[in-house]
Amino acid sequence: LQFRASPSESITTNAGTFVPIQVAITGQRGSVEVRETEWYGLGVGLLQRKAGGETWVLQQMSRPAE
Repeated sequence: LQFRASPSESITTNAGTFVPIQVAITGQRGSVEVRETEWYGLGVGLLQRKAGGETWVLQQMSRPAE
């Protein structure tokens, strides 16, 4: 698989507004063609994912107590 990261415009989810890094994933996984896009927020992790005609979006998050 190939992973290409690039800056992205801000996205808003139920968990807040973030300025993420967008990762485009392409290639083959066995005989299946892969075309996915994921957005990651610094200090948060996965914010949104589009793959196989479906979209997953971060709905809420909490930070551990210090």
